[in-house]
Amino acid sequence: MDAPILLLILALGLATFAFRAVPFLTGGRVDRLPPRLVEALDKLGLMVIAAILAVSLIPGPGEPIGAATLAPPLAGVAATIAVHAWLEKVGLTILAGMAAYYLATLAVG
Repeated sequence: MDAPILLLILALGLATFAFRAVPFLTGGRVDRLPPRLVEALDKLGLMVIAAILAVSLIPGPGEPIGAATLAPPLAGVAATIAVHAWLEKVGLTILAGMAAYYLATLAVG
């Protein structure tokens, strides 16, 4: 494996560990965290959705753009927006978007 890929895997692993360790290190109390970090963590879910959207909508090199290519991401985006507007729960929003994307992929073959 190339060194840049290993560094990327290591960085993502450390970031994942940090996000999971913060609640334990603070005893679950958000008021112990710096205000800027609390604000950033609050917006993290929306950033994840935006990243998934960007990756889903940009076709790969040489990939044709058509209904089969656009239907799954558009279904995912529609479900994401609808569930977020309805429930405002980030986890369910992401799950609904992924489920709609998967079902649309199955539908278009």
